Amino acid sequence: GEWDVQALEVNIGALGTTHPFETLHLLTSGSYDLSTGTFRTPAGEERCYIASDTLQKEQYKGLLPGDLKHIAPLQELAWNHETQEGIVFHQMGALSQYGRLGVTCIGRSIHVAKDFYRKTESILDCETEVTEVPTTL
Repeated sequence: GEWDVQALEVNIGALGTTHPFETLHLLTSGSYDLSTGTFRTPAGEERCYIASDTLQKEQYKGLLPGDLKHIAPLQELAWNHETQEGIVFHQMGALSQYGRLGVTCIGRSIHVAKDFYRKTESILDCETEVTEVPTTL
């Protein structure tokens, strides 16, 4: 017989990147340069991002969105309007119950953006580290 090909899903690849890209655009007022394939700020500086909507760990359960602003080391990574670099949290509704949140990390290079992500995860891990309480008999 002949093949009967039918489409089950059409994925144009826009959904997974729309939110982080729009965050980048909103925060920097920059634009995507089609001729070079780079995102540029109005001052012409390149910006890159890395994002996840599934930064999730069991130990993050119980954290509230408001707790994130009180974790001092994260403040050093927070979005900086002057340098137009830093981290932005999103999708925090599942943080307390499921230990899941999203983060968009924006830097002057992909290496800087990845470093922001690694540092964010490391700080969250350190701040939520479960230490065993010694039991006394």
